[in-house]
Amino acid sequence: MNESLGNNVSWVNNNVNVNGNGNGNGRRSPHWFDDFRGRVYSLAKDQHGSRILQEVIKKFGSEGVSYIFSELVNHVTELMIDPFGNYVVQKMVEICNEDQQTRIVLMVTYHSFQLIRICLSPHGSRAVEKLLENVTTREQRTLIMAALSPGAIALSKDINGHRVVLHCLKNFTHEDTKQFLNVVASNSLAIARDKTGCCVLQHCVNHAQGETRNQLIDDIVLNSSLLAEDCYGNYVVQHLLSLKMPRITDNLVRELERQFVYLACNKYGSNVVEKFIQDSGELQSARVILELLADPNVARLLVDPYGNYVIQSALTASKGPIRNAILDLIQRNSQMMRNNVYGKKLLDRFDKGKVRHNI
Repeated sequence: MNESLGNNVSWVNNNVNVNGNGNGNGRRSPHWFDDFRGRVYSLAKDQHGSRILQEVIKKFGSEGVSYIFSELVNHVTELMIDPFGNYVVQKMVEICNEDQQTRIVLMVTYHSFQLIRICLSPHGSRAVEKLLENVTTREQRTLIMAALSPGAIALSKDINGHRVVLHCLKNFTHEDTKQFLNVVASNSLAIARDKTGCCVLQHCVNHAQGETRNQLIDDIVLNSSLLAEDCYGNYVVQHLLSLKMPRITDNLVRELERQFVYLACNKYGSNVVEKFIQDSGELQSARVILELLADPNVARLLVDPYGNYVIQSALTASKGPIRNAILDLIQRNSQMMRNNVYGKKLLDRFDKGKVRHNI
């Protein structure tokens, strides 16, 4: 590498060394970039060359970028997904001025789905994250979000793409992300039932405002019966309950009414029922528990692998007549419970002092 770069630039102790002009005053030669000229693109895609360019940018700041930028800007979309080139782009966008940033944004958003493709790449997502942290104008943000919005579903469900989505939510205003959030709201069921998507959707709920937020929440509530028993979707329903907003809680209770016993016996739905009991407030918690107690098959919850935990939560959260009704239910079915592994555990727990001689 030293030989190929000529006399002005060398690689010393893993750092780039731009030599002086030989007059002893310590000033670098005005021709120091001559050894790079016409070769910046190929250097950016080389492991050692990438490190040299990063060091040049670090040492010389905007002056270094001004030389490098012109040779890289037309290749920026390719470099962003390159294992070595992406680091040069990341370092460059930290120093670029507003016009240079705009040119990069225009390059990555020029073709349909180009930016989405970059975001789905492990290297590209890192480069785009760095770009998002450094864009400065409304025009730049608008271009980026317009390019990302058609891929909202794919990005939200992708292990790399979702990082970019979270960065947008973190660094951009609601107004900047409104178009993207509207697409998410229209496809919340598909996103909520995905391992990565369910996390993104919770962040979207927190970030959205006004009518967009209402639309997003209403769509989740509408699909709550499907989401509650889904291995990932249940977390989204629980997140809405954790907001502790009476309107949202009321709507969820109405949507899931007459399904609570069924959900209590579901591996994932039982978590939602417990969340209702613990976080929905005294009135709605009592409403859910009373629905459980009124069901003809409520006794099966006592011996169900998941339902028994719902009963435990109900007993902890309730008081007065409702608590007494739960204790009576356990007492009437104690013999059956002793012959079942889950029922026996429930009895053992309360025999150790929580219910004592009530059973």
